[in-house]
Amino acid sequence: MRRLIIELDTEDAAKLVGERTLRGIEYMEALSFLKEDPQDFAGIFKIKFKNPKTKLKDFSFGKHPQVQQLERGKDGSYTFYYRGRPGVDKQTRKLWKEGGGYLSTPYEIRDNKLKLTFLGSGKEMKSIIRFLRKIGIRYNLKVLTDARFSRNSPLSRLTDKQRSVITTAFNHGYYDIPRKIGSTELGKSLGIGNPAFVMHRRKAERRIMAELLSESH
Repeated sequence: MRRLIIELDTEDAAKLVGERTLRGIEYMEALSFLKEDPQDFAGIFKIKFKNPKTKLKDFSFGKHPQVQQLERGKDGSYTFYYRGRPGVDKQTRKLWKEGGGYLSTPYEIRDNKLKLTFLGSGKEMKSIIRFLRKIGIRYNLKVLTDARFSRNSPLSRLTDKQRSVITTAFNHGYYDIPRKIGSTELGKSLGIGNPAFVMHRRKAERRIMAELLSESH
């Protein structure tokens, strides 16, 4: 599996996400991708608008999306669940269809620049680059390398449920300072209650700590 990270400047980013979208966002980042295909796309995102009066419910995310606010940050940002078509511009949907692969983090809009990360086969990564060139989008290549996942990682010592809980918590910003999302919202995204989330998270943290401490002796 290969990992591709590219960055687009203002003009070219607007071709993929739409000029109005780019113009109204101070920053947006994907916390987790839950489903990806050319017709159905879902994920959890964090967004802050340039105009502090803009509300999440007033912003256009394409045709008939499902948008659910999860949290409102002290800085005016919103954490929200999105499900709908993959992008507000038809070029984005073509990229999904013709390029292949999967979106991963980091995915963010910041300073009018768009950063995209893809995972997939070498062939799929070449298809994505070829498609971008075909439609005349200039990009800065940040990373193109093997996506390595070590079998010796402490995560390999966890159960599937514990690994899912701990990685989802990390990707959603649960361990950030300040914390970006609470345990109740994380439990909902995993389909479990808050007590079950806390139990799995604590067991996962204890196993990871035990593994790290044993290696230090």
